[in-house]
Amino acid sequence: WYLEHLRVRLSERVTFYMARIFRQDKFYEENVSQGKDLMQVLVDGRHKGKPLRVGTLRTYYKLLKDMGGFCSAQGVSFHELLSTPQLLFRYARGGNKSVSQALSGFLLRLQEAQRLNLPYELVGTLRAIVSNFENTQTLAIPPRILSVITFQFEELLDLFVRHCRNISRFSRRVGASRIYGRSRGRQEILVGSRAVIEPNFDEAVRECGLEELQKKFGFDQVPNFSLFLTLVQYAAKSLIHLFTAARHSEILELRHGCLGKIHVRGMEIPTVTGAHAKKDNVFPVVWVTSDLGVKA
Repeated sequence: WYLEHLRVRLSERVTFYMARIFRQDKFYEENVSQGKDLMQVLVDGRHKGKPLRVGTLRTYYKLLKDMGGFCSAQGVSFHELLSTPQLLFRYARGGNKSVSQALSGFLLRLQEAQRLNLPYELVGTLRAIVSNFENTQTLAIPPRILSVITFQFEELLDLFVRHCRNISRFSRRVGASRIYGRSRGRQEILVGSRAVIEPNFDEAVRECGLEELQKKFGFDQVPNFSLFLTLVQYAAKSLIHLFTAARHSEILELRHGCLGKIHVRGMEIPTVTGAHAKKDNVFPVVWVTSDLGVKA
């Protein structure tokens, strides 16, 4: 399914592969048919008079896939799972908090759409399971570990900034030539043995002044170098999360020029401006951040 009409942000994935929800077994066709029917109910559903967001639909889509795995493991059909409270209890208790929350919302939406007749005690039990998870959870990241991770992320960013010109030079050359930085054998396969041979990876690293990074991270080929860049991107995104409390989708939508400043009681405080995750909020949202958030 391609739900382009529900897209709000370019970063949203609006393609849903319905045939992948359930595993290939004797109930496959029946399960896929019912899964499509229920997903259509959600797509047509409303929350406060407006269509459900793509992020919400994807949460339910992942829930359906998880339920499909449970059905295969138990040897039951999707219809049997939905219509048997004992099976639903077992599934809900065997999952984590996010599964129980999504399942509770999913079943209630189906009940509101008159597609599922739920006994009241089932709804109450699901909510009790969610509350139990909330009461027993601990801090996601203990302060000491958070401090160490923050320091490591900052160290990685400092290393990237120090070598950014050389990294850019190397990246441009790799992008401009399909053989630059590749092994001799690979270059001969791509362009022939009689063609002009370009520097291999180690030579390209020395040519662009990236020996320190290679020694520290041990990359020995172009794909490994791209993984290093992905690690830097992850570190920057994580620090923005930590020092703005912005959502995943909000960070992906940040644009050049999003940094700003406000003055409070004579102090200059850095800010980040972006689009709100809620599609019905047309006004930009401003997060207060720190110097490390600005660096990220």
